[in-house]
Amino acid sequence: YPRNGSSTFSTAIYVNYFKSLHKNLHIEFGARHTFSYLQASFSDSIPRDVLGLESLKIESDWNILSGNTKLVYYPSEKWKISAILSKGFHSPNVDDMAKVFVKGDRITVPNINLNPEIAYSEELSISKQLNDWGLVYFTGFYTQIQNFILKDATSVDKNASVNNQPIVLTNYVTYEGEIYYTFANQNIERVDIYGYTFGFEASLSKALSLYGDVNYTKGINKANNPKGCEKISSNSVPHIPPIFGKLSLQKKNGKL
Repeated sequence: YPRNGSSTFSTAIYVNYFKSLHKNLHIEFGARHTFSYLQASFSDSIPRDVLGLESLKIESDWNILSGNTKLVYYPSEKWKISAILSKGFHSPNVDDMAKVFVKGDRITVPNINLNPEIAYSEELSISKQLNDWGLVYFTGFYTQIQNFILKDATSVDKNASVNNQPIVLTNYVTYEGEIYYTFANQNIERVDIYGYTFGFEASLSKALSLYGDVNYTKGINKANNPKGCEKISSNSVPHIPPIFGKLSLQKKNGKL
């Protein structure tokens, strides 16, 4: 981490509005304005040409407006349908933007030009009560993330610490006597993520209950190249889990 310290700050103001249009129809709106700030100061123990920075201190701030609209409809006492449209975000933190990390023959360097991720999401949920037997439910979602943060190969300015020298971009640096290939967290234009959850809750008897669900998620990299990078190393999307689920049985017996 930056040896001379780092700090981050965030504050927001939000408004929320709920209205019942009918006994079977409800609508809700929300909006939020967020200000975020980050600064980090590196020491001279790491030369600036290794970091690829013009200065040993970096600062960034962002103003982001986000919000959501939610509609809930009850066709009958046993059915519930809800839909949500939303805009969210993730501002870069100290790990994303300022951490220097060595692993194998790679070194992760800071990226002062990193921007927040912006997510536009749609979600639809349907549930039905099955008399006294239980409940079944389904939720599907689709999210489009712009400026998706992805670690990939990058180039650094070898003359960042030398005044009045021509820019020389390289994809490797010498750090603590070893040569490392340079990587950095970067923004790519767009990633789509979609998936669903299907589940149920069942009362087998007054004391015995059964619960289960299955979850599927898929991520697609819609951009060919990260911004500022000649070639992307992979079209995969990180942190996407495989299909997973659970099945649980609950037995109640008096106080046990």
